Amino acid sequence: MATEAEWRQALVAQGAIFFPDDGDPEWLKINEGFAGYFYARKGSILEAEVKRIRDRMAKDMRKDGWTVWVEPCYQVQGRDTFECSFSTMRKRDRAVGRRQEIRNPITYEGNRFGHYLVTSVEATAWTKDIHGTIVARPPKHELYFQTDWDFPGLAETFGWDGKILPMTKTRAVNIKDDDQIGREIYSAIQYLDANEGKVVEDPGYWEGDD
Repeated sequence: MATEAEWRQALVAQGAIFFPDDGDPEWLKINEGFAGYFYARKGSILEAEVKRIRDRMAKDMRKDGWTVWVEPCYQVQGRDTFECSFSTMRKRDRAVGRRQEIRNPITYEGNRFGHYLVTSVEATAWTKDIHGTIVARPPKHELYFQTDWDFPGLAETFGWDGKILPMTKTRAVNIKDDDQIGREIYSAIQYLDANEGKVVEDPGYWEGDD
């Protein structure tokens, strides 16, 4: 796991600005955390980029054991600044190695095409390049799930209990009430979308590769 100082350094390198630290001393005895924001001029080419950077960093921090809250990006009243804020928290006992209790940890993320990428979680999420800049460490293993028939099994790997959810008109226009397989796939997708970044033990996706 990366330390709080390392994460702060990585965020600053991406353009983050931190709010003043004013946490309660008793809270800070058992927790660590900070808050800040990314910003760009409204209407500039960087407006969409700062949200992408903020969301990617939040996802990576969650993989590293942090709880991260993000708020909708907004234009600051009376200014032409577009800001994307965040706040973080991690129990100090997690920072000393709770993640190591998971043997061969894996995680996943979705993309705009409705596919899911499962990756191994490295012992250190960040490393330094030849210039000394902190950069994301690439995963050792990757596996794409692109077929909807595979989504229920993938969801079960990451903790789905198989519960079938009620349909919504926007996501299930082509699924009939008596289509059990379609409803199962739909429910698995809902679970995967809601739990992106969760870390579990590898069930053997890359067994024999090492």
